[in-house]
Formats: sequence, C-alpha cells, structure tokens
Amino acid sequence: MDYRAFFESANDAIYFIGPGDRIFDCNPRTMEMYGCTRGQIIGKTPYDFSPPFQPDGRDSRSKALHVIKAAFDGEIRSFEWRHCTYDGSPFDTEVSLTKIGSGEDAVIQAIVRDVTQRKQAEEALRRANRTLFDIIEFLPDATVVIDKEKRVIAWNRAMEEMTGVKKEDIVGKGDHAYAIPFYGESRPLLMELVETMDDEIQARYDFVKREGNRVVAETRVPALYEGRGAYLRGVASPLFDSEGHVIGAIEAIRDITERKEAERRLRESEIKYRTLVDNANVAILIMRGDTFVDCNKRAAAIFRCSRDEIIGEAVHRFYPADLPDKHSSTERISQRINAVLAGDPQFFEAKVCRYDGTPFDAELNLSRIELEGECLIQTIIRDITYRKETERILETKSLNLEEVNTALRVLLQERARDKDELEEKIVRNVKELVLPYIDTLKQRYVDNTQLVYLEIVETNLKNIVSPFMQKMTTIYPNLTPTEIKVANLIRDGKTVKEIANIFGISVSSINSHRQHIRNKLGLANKKTNLKTYLLSLTK
Repeated sequence: MDYRAFFESANDAIYFIGPGDRIFDCNPRTMEMYGCTRGQIIGKTPYDFSPPFQPDGRDSRSKALHVIKAAFDGEIRSFEWRHCTYDGSPFDTEVSLTKIGSGEDAVIQAIVRDVTQRKQAEEALRRANRTLFDIIEFLPDATVVIDKEKRVIAWNRAMEEMTGVKKEDIVGKGDHAYAIPFYGESRPLLMELVETMDDEIQARYDFVKREGNRVVAETRVPALYEGRGAYLRGVASPLFDSEGHVIGAIEAIRDITERKEAERRLRESEIKYRTLVDNANVAILIMRGDTFVDCNKRAAAIFRCSRDEIIGEAVHRFYPADLPDKHSSTERISQRINAVLAGDPQFFEAKVCRYDGTPFDAELNLSRIELEGECLIQTIIRDITYRKETERILETKSLNLEEVNTALRVLLQERARDKDELEEKIVRNVKELVLPYIDTLKQRYVDNTQLVYLEIVETNLKNIVSPFMQKMTTIYPNLTPTEIKVANLIRDGKTVKEIANIFGISVSSINSHRQHIRNKLGLANKKTNLKTYLLSLTK
C-alpha cells in the first residue's frame, strides 16, 4: 500500500502543519475526529481545535506553539493533549509530531489518536480505588494494606490512632516498616502467613488459625502505646487481581487487651475476677456445664433482672420460647458447650431473650477457664441490637435502590422504543416526502452532469432506508468512508470511468479502491462479481 492509501485509510488522524503553524492537508479520520469538513480544517492551527486551557492549566495556544517549534527544531514530540471538536466538545488524545523535510520545505506531520475511552476507564478505576481506600480509611479496626512488594499502600485512621504513626510517614515504605510501631523492629506481621504457614512466624503468636484464605491470630505486642504494649487480634487475607493472582495483603487489627486482661485475672483469682467483671461494659457469666453459677452487673442489666434470678438457671432458659427451631438451637448450644470444654473457644451471634422473654440480638464468646482447679465456661455477651437494626435499615435501603434501578430500566426501555419510532418516522418521511420530488426533478430538463448527481442523491437517500449502508459498516468496519462510497456506486451499476469522473480522480485510483474493497470483503481470490455481491447485501 502506498503512503497516500495509508494516509487516507489510517485509523488515527493525520495532518500536516506548514508555515504559520497552519494545517494544509489532512486525512478522512481527521475530519471524522474533529466533526467537520476538510475545508473547515485546512488553514486552521492545531490550537484552533483545542480548549482555551489544557488540563495542566497552561494556555493551549502558547503550549502548542512551544511543542510545534520544538518539532521544527528536529525533536520528535509525543505527548497527551486535550482537543475539541468543531462544535467545541472536548476529547483526550495522544499526539506525535515529526519533522519532515528540511529548511524552508520542512513541515510537521501530526498523528493524533483519540484516547478518550482509555482516559475514562482510567478515571473510573481511580474512582473505584478512591472508594475502596475511603472504605478502608473509615473501618473501625486498625487496617494496613501492602502490595506484592510488601510496601504499605494503605494505613487507615484507626491505625494512626492505635500506633501514633501518620499515614504520610509510612505509606510507600517496605522492609517490614509497618511492624516497627508494634514490635519496635522490622519483622514479619500476620500478613506474611496468608501465602504460606511459616513455622518461625507462626511461633511468634499465642494463637493462629487459618479460615480458608484468612489467617486469624492473637499475640501481645510490646512497643504499642509508647511501650506499654497491648494484646491484639489480627485477621489477614490476601488480595487478588481480576485473574486470581495475589497482588498484596490486608490485615485488620483489633486491640483485645481488655478481654485478655479479663481472662488472665479470672484465671488468677475469683475475687479479682469479681472486681473486674462487675465493672466490665459487657455481660460476663460463668457456667458449670450448661448452668450459670455467676455473672456480673452488666449481665443483670442486659437480661433486665437481678443477679440471683440468673444464677442457677440453664443457658437454654435465655433462648426465646417461640422460636420454631428451639429444639435444634438447644442441641447446638450443647454442642458448643462440649466444644469449649474440649478446648475450642466459640465466637458467634445468636438470638437470645431477656428474663421476661423479649428477644434481642447478641454476640457471644465462650471460652474455658479454670477457677480453683475447676473447669468452667466463661461467657461474654454483647447486646448488638442497635447494630442489627442498622444492618436491617441498610438492607431496606438496598432493596429500595433495586426498585429505583428497576424503574430506571423501564424508562430506558421506553426511550429505546421512542428512538425506534423516530427512526421509523424519518424513513417514512424520506420515502413519502423526498424521493417523489427527486423523481420529478429527474423528469425535467437537466443536463447529464445534473442527472448523475440527482441519481447519486436518490441512491444515497434510498441507502438511508435500506440495509446496505448499515450492513457495510457493521459487517465490514475496516472499510474506509471513500471505499464505502465507491462500493455504493459500483452496486448502482456505475462504471469505473463514471465513478472516476464523479470523484475527480484517476481511473487507476478507482481500480485500486475496487481491489481494496474485494480484499476486505474476502473476494480477492474469487471470481465472484463485485456488483452482484454488493447487491446481495441489500436483501
């Protein structure tokens, strides 16, 4: 293919800049990209098709003059540029400027590629990432995220409050810098166990459990809170890309020092335990088997009764009597009690009831303890009624949003029907209000040239209401606008010479277009008649 053919059929806009920074030639893609005719482009400058200012705030004209001068000085310039169409609509592009020739004959070849869709996709990805990081930022648990190279990429507000380290001082750092606020030295954290259970790392934790891809662990860290230390519970999970490759890890950390301290004191002394639990903000109860033998003030407050009314009662007493699966729930409680006595702590949510039978949502934590040599069960209960109600409200809002989306889909369907009706009306008007007058004009006295152009107008209007043009552009999108015009005239029975006269070009150029059309239609090595094949596309 010669350069001119490449120039005409290129998918990128190509134009030439001469003296005075004026455009003196352009290809069809340039006209399509800027939404105007060749005559509206020739003689203009590139900054005539630019907004007043570029995204970086610089004046478009002065910036364009600078890069054009650099290109004339021999520098190959490639850069991003905000253009606008002839009607002023902005779009993003990548531009490459190359000097051709030398001296007074030198010109600049500009190749412009529309990257609007790519920019929009990048912006959508940035917005999604901002949303994700905003969610992480306001998580109640201290949260850190690292990339595949173990560099910190997120350090939320709760983590700042826990460690005293600001995100701007830690984000981007690697070499286990995120461990220093906890241990006073660089060392692996729980996140290192999400890909492999390293025995050396695992040995540094008091408790480690793998739940699918998640790793849950508990340990005491010495450097936290200005050296006072704390007992933490961490949950770490790997992060995957869309293809399932690990691209990092996330760890949420909760300070459970208060809970661990309560457990330690309970093991040391029942008297100390009483002092602690009576001032706890959670309900703490002690069970022997399935019977309560002690509880704190908060437990009495949650169940809305006295301490004496709780002690001696079985745990099943505090499950709602009207639950349809009460019997099966009782069996599950017995199973949990047996698991705790076997050394497996239980943490779960359940519907329980107050002393008067009123049900409420609770979070329960059951663990085995020893007091004076006796194996008992410690039960910690949190009233999560408010949280559950909030979740129900969010679910209701989600359902309402789905209803709104359904209504929106209905509106879009109505809009599509309106569009179809409009297209049908346009086709009917062309057939009934335009084509008859063209036929009348053809019957009046006109010279041959006028008759040819009338026939072309008539043919093109018929193409609007026929499937030919739609099929050509849909089935063969690689055909250039010129090739589609030539194909249309061939289909109408015009000879190569007649087509050449219409376009004002040589017969050899038309023959070249015919060959390109045959190649793109898959007829290069076939004896199929091109006109016959094109006529078949209208059926």
